[in-house]
Amino acid sequence: MKTTSVIAVGAVALGAVTAPVASADEAPADVPAVESGQLNWPIKESFIHHVDTNPLAKGIINTTEGAEKVGKDFTFPVDAAHTTLDAEGNGTIGTQGSVQIQGYPGFGPNGSYGVDLTFSDIKVEVEGQNATITADYKLTGASGPLKNKPVELSGDDAAISTFTLTEPLVPETGKSYATTDAPTSLTQTGSDIFLGKYSVGQPLDDANSDLTVAFDGASENAKPSDQVTPEKKPSGDNAAADGSSFHGSSFGTLGETIAAVIERVKKIGAFFSDLVLPGLSLSKYV
Repeated sequence: MKTTSVIAVGAVALGAVTAPVASADEAPADVPAVESGQLNWPIKESFIHHVDTNPLAKGIINTTEGAEKVGKDFTFPVDAAHTTLDAEGNGTIGTQGSVQIQGYPGFGPNGSYGVDLTFSDIKVEVEGQNATITADYKLTGASGPLKNKPVELSGDDAAISTFTLTEPLVPETGKSYATTDAPTSLTQTGSDIFLGKYSVGQPLDDANSDLTVAFDGASENAKPSDQVTPEKKPSGDNAAADGSSFHGSSFGTLGETIAAVIERVKKIGAFFSDLVLPGLSLSKYV
């Protein structure tokens, strides 16, 4: 009885000593947390430019919760509280804010917008140097030559586009990383959002992305919004011509011409309106 008691006590004592040692060996290394950063994502400059400036589109662009439109970029501050990277720099980088793009009022179903696109809960999924922009998205509107085909697409945490980091984001106290003007390609979902106009996996000529990440002890070193690669950023004229393709030829580069004709027709009178644009209800489009 006494011997058994000693052995039992010895076993308990041994377990008390060895268990913490084994646990310590399996514990993950201490990884510095992300302190700050920023994602600059133009989405598709020519498309945004077209919706924002074409007189027929009458575009409205709204950003919320920290997101901003700065020059040709949409900027999203890194949300450190919703960012998790392992010791190799792999994981999820959360951001703050959302963006909504609306254009062509009256062209959608029941008089709604012809295009109404929202991106929210935007993140960057990182694996090595591979970065994928994900988001919740919702698209409504109309497509087809006569804009008579309703469009309604949505998804959660969907992969939208991809780019390559200059180096892995290996966590290190006081360290900061910056990837600037990285060629960016659409995923299949990203292409579907633009109704298949842009190819999957091919770098877009006006969608270069930037990502800065700073770990504890480092100051954020975000790239100023005006530092862009000129040959990668289309001029206003080229952007409008390209972006118009989302809505088809009837809303394309002829948009400004049509708007000018409508204004002229309004001045001449309803009689000439029927001659120039038969069957068109001017009150719906101007």
